[in-house]
Amino acid sequence: MGLFFSGGLAAQEDGRLKVLYHLEFDEDFYFLAQSAGVQIWDAYAGPFPEREFWYYALESVLGNASRIAQVLRSADGADPVAQAVSGGIPVLVDIHITGDIDVPYTKVRYSIRELFSELHVVEHTFQENIPLEEDLLSYFWLPLSSDLDAFIETIIKPSFQIQGPAGTLVYGFTKEPLKIPDTESLFLDVPMPGTYAWEMVHKRYTRRRGVFMADKEHAVLTLPRQRFFPTSVDVGLFQSRFPELWVSRYLKSHGWFFSIGLQQQFFGILLSNSDDPLHTSFNQRPLFMPGIGAGYRFRGPEPYRPKPYIAGTLFARFNAESSGFDDFSPINALFVLGYEWETPVWLKFFVELGAAFYFLRKDYEGSRSKGTGDSGFLQLLVGDVLYVEFPALRMGIKVLLPF
Repeated sequence: MGLFFSGGLAAQEDGRLKVLYHLEFDEDFYFLAQSAGVQIWDAYAGPFPEREFWYYALESVLGNASRIAQVLRSADGADPVAQAVSGGIPVLVDIHITGDIDVPYTKVRYSIRELFSELHVVEHTFQENIPLEEDLLSYFWLPLSSDLDAFIETIIKPSFQIQGPAGTLVYGFTKEPLKIPDTESLFLDVPMPGTYAWEMVHKRYTRRRGVFMADKEHAVLTLPRQRFFPTSVDVGLFQSRFPELWVSRYLKSHGWFFSIGLQQQFFGILLSNSDDPLHTSFNQRPLFMPGIGAGYRFRGPEPYRPKPYIAGTLFARFNAESSGFDDFSPINALFVLGYEWETPVWLKFFVELGAAFYFLRKDYEGSRSKGTGDSGFLQLLVGDVLYVEFPALRMGIKVLLPF
């Protein structure tokens, strides 16, 4: 089973990749070579290179390969595969050095692996005279460098294409986000086969994300074009009986939104009453309540899935009979937990459940409009400053607007 990178990939826009290497010595050979030095013939003698110089020379030579963006050394004692995966590094090179100082020679055994799907593995061995420092910087690593460059060529295909609205920012394929040009088509180099978790951001379209498997040449990812509707007109019922009207403005396809509107209790539909459950009657209070609110939608841009949100609304309560602020509570607040369901047309359904908080006047006793009356099973008076009702229920339809 292939490995999946939840973070971004280490591929660069020019098709170059980061490479992690793990270099390991046969300790017996290394100890003997350090003790004896390098003596092949009289004209060719010198000290055996220190470990750090082997690392330095390897990084210098491999770093010059055309397809390599950066060469990184594995951490001491760490699992190289785990380190590559956590760092989003797609190529791992494992190198083992051994040899014989009596012959004398150095033997290099290496493997090159692509970690997206583990389908690509190259294993080679080469043998050279025990090198001096200048040899490590010149010819010694050339077989590995050549194989690695050719290996990367096999997993990078320049024919991957993304199609989408011009100006769209696409995350997940490179370290920095890609921007779709005016041609609405973008070509780039990516390792193949590979699994990519992508996300698109555009001010006029709904933010969307997905997973794409690039497993063949000329692979094409077509980004969805679901229009983002930044405004909605919300028509609903408070406590299943009082019609209300709101206008909501969304800053993004998910996240913060703000609302302004009117709730009223002057006219309401009561489907039953305690005296005659079969009789439909009307429930009225002389209250008009303009309000402002704000909320936050938690779920991302997945289409046709319920999206939870929280919202709070602050109301001013006007009493039509007294032509002024309500005697009971001139201001109240409503806090709810809501869900909304979108449809293929420009509509969403919503339902909210929460609690209403009434900030009391000192002369609230005897007021004819305490709260909403018989609305909730919990009605709590907190001192002489706050009256709480639970539950407060809202439901209705959002009509989406493209402006």
